[in-house]
Amino acid sequence: MPRGGARRGAGRPQIPLDTWERMRIGAMCENLQNAMADEAGLRVVDEALSDVTELRDELWPYTRSIPVEKRASWLRSSEAEEHFKLVQEARAEAQKHIARQPKVNGRYALREKVLDRVRAERSEALGVELTRSYVERCWKEYRSEILRSAANL
Repeated sequence: MPRGGARRGAGRPQIPLDTWERMRIGAMCENLQNAMADEAGLRVVDEALSDVTELRDELWPYTRSIPVEKRASWLRSSEAEEHFKLVQEARAEAQKHIARQPKVNGRYALREKVLDRVRAERSEALGVELTRSYVERCWKEYRSEILRSAANL
């Protein structure tokens, strides 16, 4: 499909990269973003949130295991009070852990830096000027292939 005017050779020139090179660009973006997130402490925040989720997954089944007929009396018991104290303490600890992490403008801010850095590195290595949107398309293509291959496992 033509990319511009009607005359031959008009329009935006195509970037001659094969599928493997596009996948490599996408993988570089993904790896760089993960590395930058580790440095920024975002990974630690994700882990702290997963700790809260794991805590919920551990404590919630216990409360669900109590028969419905006995729940009202269980809620008034000292066992329930201890259970809820445990939940509150674990939640407070997780919130303290999250509050100690450095403030970062999120993964989107990292995304912008990743795209610029990978574009500059690969443009120099390939000897072709890559656009930022092209690198972003490569990243999206890579992620879709990874998700598709993971779904097929």
